Amino acid sequence: KKKMSVEDSVPDLEEVPQKTEEKKDEKIPQKKFFCGNLFNLTDEDIGKEFSGLSDDAEFVRSRQAFGFLTITTKADLEFMKNYKGTINIEEKRSKDSGSGNQKQADGSMKFYIGGVSQMTDEQLGEEFKTLSDEAVFDRIPNRDFGFISTKSQKDIDFLQSYSGKLRINVSKPRSEQKNSGRDKPSCFIKDYGQNNEDDIKEHFSQAGTVVDVYLLKDRGFGFVRYNTEEERNRALDLNYSTLNGETLFVKEQKKREERGGGDRNGGGGGQRGGGRDRKNRLFVGNLSYDAQESDVREFFGSMGQVSDVYIPRDRETQQMKGYCFVEFADSQGFQN
Repeated sequence: KKKMSVEDSVPDLEEVPQKTEEKKDEKIPQKKFFCGNLFNLTDEDIGKEFSGLSDDAEFVRSRQAFGFLTITTKADLEFMKNYKGTINIEEKRSKDSGSGNQKQADGSMKFYIGGVSQMTDEQLGEEFKTLSDEAVFDRIPNRDFGFISTKSQKDIDFLQSYSGKLRINVSKPRSEQKNSGRDKPSCFIKDYGQNNEDDIKEHFSQAGTVVDVYLLKDRGFGFVRYNTEEERNRALDLNYSTLNGETLFVKEQKKREERGGGDRNGGGGGQRGGGRDRKNRLFVGNLSYDAQESDVREFFGSMGQVSDVYIPRDRETQQMKGYCFVEFADSQGFQN
């Protein structure tokens, strides 16, 4: 038998398969994404859209129209950056993101407080009872929001980590607010009744990622802003759509330099539907209070193609007002 030396018993390192340790996904600070335009997607559809994510990713569907996705790995972040699917994705910035540059001129920090109309002053006091005496709360009359200003770091930490019923965001200094968001493609809306900003955002997310919702509740109208004109144009199709029993009025909000004349609330042409030509539109009086839109369309459909029917209702009772507007697709139907 051949006697083996020590050298003979040690295999060539190049011939030994090197066992590589499976590399785990690199962790990153938690990031949260708003996911909109989910109306026509089932949970299974959403699962397929996000099939490239790791098990660390967590998706929560808040409403039928939108949800939130939380990720904690670099691989998942890369997936989200390259995502080109049907879901509208928008990264949510944390409340303290950039907070170092959000100080007011006097050194204080100012916070926007939304949803205050649902609470009395006593309830708000209870909600913010942990704040110091330095905190000053300014509740705007007849509006659904207010502001809290404070120089206390303890107050700032509390407001930035708040997870209660109200909506809280850092308010930018006035010098940074000028024209903020006003150059975005926007819709003018009214007749939204008791619906709040969250309801409006969910409804209009069907058309794309909603950048901002601004409601002037004491005046009965507001604005919905998008990133692109394409999204805004899709939102115009929500004119006459119903939200929690309210029939919405939606039209394009033109930029100030494009408006010319028109009413101050809608940016030109005070009639429903924005800048469309209304020469083929009829006013119909003495309308039965029991009449339905389908009845009106059927009756006038014998005269031509009906493109639009608008039946005004009382905002409080939803009772018909006894008249309507019928718009034809062409002048022939209108003349008939």
